[in-house]
Amino acid sequence: MNDALTELQATVTALRAEVDSLKTKLALMEEVVTVKTLPDGRLKRSVECETVVVRDREDPRCMALHLGTNRELGSFLHMSYFGEEHGHKTAVSLKVTRENEPLIQIRGTDWKMRAGMWLDKDCGVVGVMRPGDVAAAVMKGVPTGGSVAVVHPSGRPRMAMLHQEPSDQEGMKGGRTELVLLDAKGKPCLNLVELSSGPAIRLNHGEGQALLMAAEDTVGLMLDGPDKKTNAMLVAAPQVARMSVSEGTLEEGTQKGAVELMAGEIGGDVSLYGPDGKERLSMAGMQSSSLLRMLREDGKSAVTLQQADEKGIAQLILHAEEDKKERVALRATNDLSALWVGASDGAHTGHLTLVSKNNPLYSLKVAGETRVGLSVGDDCGVVTAYGPGSDPSEPNRGGMASLCGGTVAGGVVVATADGTHQVELSATDHGGRLLMNNDLGFQRIAMGVHEDSAGLHLNHTGSQGVGVMATPAGGVVTVYDEDGNISSSLPPSDWNGD
Repeated sequence: MNDALTELQATVTALRAEVDSLKTKLALMEEVVTVKTLPDGRLKRSVECETVVVRDREDPRCMALHLGTNRELGSFLHMSYFGEEHGHKTAVSLKVTRENEPLIQIRGTDWKMRAGMWLDKDCGVVGVMRPGDVAAAVMKGVPTGGSVAVVHPSGRPRMAMLHQEPSDQEGMKGGRTELVLLDAKGKPCLNLVELSSGPAIRLNHGEGQALLMAAEDTVGLMLDGPDKKTNAMLVAAPQVARMSVSEGTLEEGTQKGAVELMAGEIGGDVSLYGPDGKERLSMAGMQSSSLLRMLREDGKSAVTLQQADEKGIAQLILHAEEDKKERVALRATNDLSALWVGASDGAHTGHLTLVSKNNPLYSLKVAGETRVGLSVGDDCGVVTAYGPGSDPSEPNRGGMASLCGGTVAGGVVVATADGTHQVELSATDHGGRLLMNNDLGFQRIAMGVHEDSAGLHLNHTGSQGVGVMATPAGGVVTVYDEDGNISSSLPPSDWNGD
């Protein structure tokens, strides 16, 4: 009986100890798990602890989830691969470090990271890796946009795509989207850019580059040679298109144009440049005219060839290098053709005009005044020499003399600058003739030959004064009075030549 009581007391004592232990454990569990009844009768359950481990239902030896916080890692959640062979290797890891830096990592079965997400200056960053802990790509946000980069195994970017919105400081309109391919040295070799003004494509290889761009009102292609010694440009706009091939580079502004072609609504234009970048040849074709110019180093014209339909003009002009003035000009219009020649001092000039509707004319000028002229009349050629001051607007003008060819013989005229004849030497069908006039052009002396006879007549104030004739019958001298009547003669007036 005593033995049974003793055994019962031992059992009760053991039960009390176990109950006390359970109470202690339950008190500890209540610090972790809290269950409350809400006013509506529903239960509210919550768990508070430093670490939570969730194991695989099929194989409890394997850890599936590990949630917790500690001094080294901060807050973390690890999700592990299933299977004992992986040795509790973490597949996905979420962390918030003690420095308040969030981090998400996805790892391979080799425990190396395959993808990661973190913050950089309050912007998100996503990186992906290849097996062997080799970087593959990075996606990153920036305050004004974002970027994606594909990375070489060495970690050097090989491709990047980025977008940037405008900021108040930059003053950029509409933002910028760009795709960049980089070579093995990390230098851009292909850029695709989209701006508010339009898209652009840039190709680079070494020092050579090609740029293709399209805007609302312009499309252009620009090329720089591999050695940066040559470049080409092609631009098309609504009203004009231009192409140029030149030395130097477009970006550095060292190009020295060799050839430029332009075409548009007003016509076409071609320009050739020398090694110094200065224009040497220019050709232009408009709707009703065309122009060719050869230029000197100073940009002045040396040779000009021009044609204009509206005025019917075609001309060739040669310019002197010394004074840059016209030296030789060949012109043609609907009415005339002309050759103009200037002397080296600019004072002496010659002018040859071939007139289609009238007669040819040549003139030699000194200081703008005509000194010698050649022309063709109705039936003869005329050479005229002018004295100084032959300009009709100038006082004290010089005289003039002319030599012409007629139907029978030539003639010489000496006159004043206004064209008043003073002396005339000519010929008729019967022989030579000399006429001398006063300052008003009235005849005062006349000498002539008629068949086998010759005569000399002296006049005054419009009346005959003296007449001298030589005839086959002998000589005759006749003197007239003031009224023009014969006052005496030798031989006498009734002489019949016997």
